Amino acid sequence: MLIVVILGLAILYAGLRTHYSVGISQIWIAGILFWLSFLGLITTISDNLFWDADTGIFLAVMVWFESIIWMVILGIRAIVLKIKNRR
Repeated sequence: MLIVVILGLAILYAGLRTHYSVGISQIWIAGILFWLSFLGLITTISDNLFWDADTGIFLAVMVWFESIIWMVILGIRAIVLKIKNRR
């Protein structure tokens, strides 16, 4: 299942990349990962995907936090680039 999600996100990123910039495409992917992992946490999907419910919850929380950190980094990058382009 994880391989299917990764391949799907890679194909989605390639499609987004043809129409948008790198930053916008990455924000879309990070947002999708955020919501997918959040939905996995509030439902029993993450419990059923792995051999142990604790492992599923742990991995969903890890992806959720990583997507939040990724969005924060991309936001800081966008602000820095905006300030840099003003000069």
